[in-house]
Amino acid sequence: MSKEILTLFPEVVYTKILTSVSDEELKELLDITRNLQYVKSGHFNKEKNSSASKDLYLFDREEYKNISLKIMDEFNEFKDDVLNYHSNKFIYTTSWATKTEPWETSEWHNHHNCLYSGVFYLLTGKDTGNLMFQDFNKKNLSINPSSYNEYNSVSWQIEPKDKMLVLFPSHLYHKIDTNRNIDKGRVSLAFNFLPVGNVGGGDSQLILDM
Repeated sequence: MSKEILTLFPEVVYTKILTSVSDEELKELLDITRNLQYVKSGHFNKEKNSSASKDLYLFDREEYKNISLKIMDEFNEFKDDVLNYHSNKFIYTTSWATKTEPWETSEWHNHHNCLYSGVFYLLTGKDTGNLMFQDFNKKNLSINPSSYNEYNSVSWQIEPKDKMLVLFPSHLYHKIDTNRNIDKGRVSLAFNFLPVGNVGGGDSQLILDM
């Protein structure tokens, strides 16, 4: 029998540069997003935390309609072609903006009352803060491998780029690493997805209607 490696119960994270977003559209979105009202995020050490827009439903605004449709089209392709979630339509629950100035960061957190979450980057640069993921549930012995990969890692980082879309399970703990670029801030849109219709089956069936 030939050797086989099974990746059981994986956490599926998806990244893609959205070339359908023009440079002009990106600049317009960035200008609009920079002028939103923001509040410091998190619960501890707020002076060093990034800021989130007060409006948590940005995709309900007309000026964000096109980008919300493009992101949803990409998410639908991901959920159908990768996850095989053909039976359910997904909707946005919340959508907001995040601004990370030099030397700011965020706290470890995950998202509740949703299934998948995502981020779309409007402004990035060298050392403006990677997107970090961490598995805090591993309780076995900690062994240091000679090199890290998706099979042996309990943490992972993604370097953001302009027009990059990242989709990930909402329960994954994540944070923004410290923005060490003293000349440039980091601006992104964030959003959560929830399935609607019949979810599950038998005595575990749930009907979500929004």
